[in-house]
Amino acid sequence: MKIIVVEDEERIREGIHSLIDMMEGDWEFAGEAENGADGLELLRRVKPDAVITDIRMPEMGGLEMIKAARNEGINAKAIVVSAYSEFEYAREALNLGASDYLLKPIAVDEFFATLDRVKTQIEREASKQPDMLGGLEKILAGFIYGQYEVNEEICGYLSSRYHLEKDSSLIVLCIYLGSGSGRHNDTVKKEWEQMLKSAGAEEFCILESEYEKTLPVIIYRYADPVKVKRGIQSFLMSGKESVGNAGFIVSDGLENLRKSYETIYGSMDWNVTLGDGVLITWPHVTQIQTTVCVYPAELENSIKSELCLGNLKNVRTIMKKFSAFFSEGRPYSPRDIKECYIRFLMAAVGMMNELGMIDYSRFNQQAVLDGIMKSRSRRELEEVAGEVLSNLRPGEDEAGKEEHLTVKRMKSMIHEFYQSGITLDEIAHRLNVTPEYLSNQFHRATGETFSVYMRNYRIQKAKELLIGTQMKLYEIAEAVGYSDGKYFSKVFKECTGCLPAEYRKRNK
Repeated sequence: MKIIVVEDEERIREGIHSLIDMMEGDWEFAGEAENGADGLELLRRVKPDAVITDIRMPEMGGLEMIKAARNEGINAKAIVVSAYSEFEYAREALNLGASDYLLKPIAVDEFFATLDRVKTQIEREASKQPDMLGGLEKILAGFIYGQYEVNEEICGYLSSRYHLEKDSSLIVLCIYLGSGSGRHNDTVKKEWEQMLKSAGAEEFCILESEYEKTLPVIIYRYADPVKVKRGIQSFLMSGKESVGNAGFIVSDGLENLRKSYETIYGSMDWNVTLGDGVLITWPHVTQIQTTVCVYPAELENSIKSELCLGNLKNVRTIMKKFSAFFSEGRPYSPRDIKECYIRFLMAAVGMMNELGMIDYSRFNQQAVLDGIMKSRSRRELEEVAGEVLSNLRPGEDEAGKEEHLTVKRMKSMIHEFYQSGITLDEIAHRLNVTPEYLSNQFHRATGETFSVYMRNYRIQKAKELLIGTQMKLYEIAEAVGYSDGKYFSKVFKECTGCLPAEYRKRNK
């Protein structure tokens, strides 16, 4: 299979080229370009199976290139490369049809895993291409996945063999199985077959997409669409774990079948908002009035505090409260919910790393982001959160290590609450030790007293704000915990030998 690379940094292009050469024959490196405009020309000329592209490039970015290629009928699988701060662009790329994405810096293991996933997807889609005028399942799968065009010959065959006309009104049902896909698909199919027949679906075809974790269903003969819809909704509300979630859309003819399926599959995100047991129907789902999502910052602060205290049971309880926050009846958009999950989990991971409660070198941040962005149910989001917590290391038992962990927790609290002026007594109370014990342990481990460490940390933060922002001096003083600007300037000069204004001027 041929693959090309579109990236404006030569070093990254060369690195990706080397990694592709290590794939032992699965992939053939077929060319490279340093911007989207040249990349589009390369796509037209080479017709590769896949393209790895950066998002931001001169002349034409990766997203614009992908969109232009799609409009020209070039369907190479796209793998976008982005920084964590650009995950919004990665989401847009997935909406444009990109197959996967990689985070910078690119991890070798994740690179190989991503190319393996794309290779599997290409092979699976190729296997779905029906033999000419094959069975109904193959033909409908070919329509949905773009391997078959709706033409007079095929339509004539469908009409004579299945009484399925080109302009027939079809119900497209997307059954989303999520993490349960593959294990009990045959059982799930039988349950849905029985339900659809009892709901008045006279003729239908159940397909299967392991990659998308779905069972697409095409209902092409039915008496009353309202009865079918009610039967499906009732089935979903039965609460059976094997049922999954479902989306419902009416397709006006075979030519719109692929677009209809893609529309309803893309709408399955709304189960994140509406929960299980709700039938996603198009276009009604577009009329949902969402509420502005206010991020639950108090829960983030709580989980950080409990991590500092080592109360892992409470940490898991707060994680459950966070998940429950989005099921309290307020209709937040799926996008807002996913962004809250990313922010919350990354904050928790950051604290876990600072406390030494996680092996960060083995933590797969990209897998977490990928899992959140591709989730189409609350259960999947909760599974991602549970996987993050599973990385927590158990507490240490040895006295020396306990003392070391206490100092780490103390530092974390200083870093978290330095702006509000947390005291030694307050930290000692939270850690359930005496101030004297805590002060001695901290001084022994760091060589500094609590007050000196707090002062130096505040001054370091002030330096960052002086160099990296245009904030006024009194604003910086308040931001690092000093209510008196003159006193802040005095302390800053004692620590650095110059006033804040002089420090900013020297380092700008």
